[in-house]
Amino acid sequence: MKRIQTILDAIARGEEFCIYECPGGYQYLLEVIEKCTEYNQLNLLTQGEEQIKLLKGLFKKTGDFLMVTPPFHCTVGGTIEVGENFECSYNVTMQDLGGIKIGDNVMIGPDVSINTSGHALEWERRIEGWSYANPITIGDNVFIGAGSVLCAGVKKGLHIGNNVTIGAGSVVTKDIPDNVLAAGNPCRVIRKLGGE
Repeated sequence: MKRIQTILDAIARGEEFCIYECPGGYQYLLEVIEKCTEYNQLNLLTQGEEQIKLLKGLFKKTGDFLMVTPPFHCTVGGTIEVGENFECSYNVTMQDLGGIKIGDNVMIGPDVSINTSGHALEWERRIEGWSYANPITIGDNVFIGAGSVLCAGVKKGLHIGNNVTIGAGSVVTKDIPDNVLAAGNPCRVIRKLGGE
């Protein structure tokens, strides 16, 4: 993580960063890709303990029960925090430079993409390597349906409340309050759900 500290410091200050100005950081990101590749090649039935050990070493924080079905991909790993009883289906991608915090009892369906980072809007700056990142927080008891895309904004992060269900195929770019079913593109609240 030290090799990407200049990038993480810029993100913490709410500033854009340039990956080309941090060659050690680029190498670090390639090493994370290698760890994800190793994870994805392990056999769920015969190498489950190795998988869990690798994930717990990659993530910043996990609960005791952790199930992530390969293939799984992340950018940094060390900025991902997941709570107890985390279940993640296959082909999930977490671009986590801005940090991802996930509460307890969260289930993520297949083909979900969680994106804390993006590139500069102006093409001249984009080709120079300028990017941004903002945090994504997911509360407790959340289910994110298959094929959903969560994107933090250019100026602020994204927050999904507690006891939320996100319908399959949703594109979530704005905060979602507690105790709701939300779906669509753009994702919007469909109705309230029972709960405290």
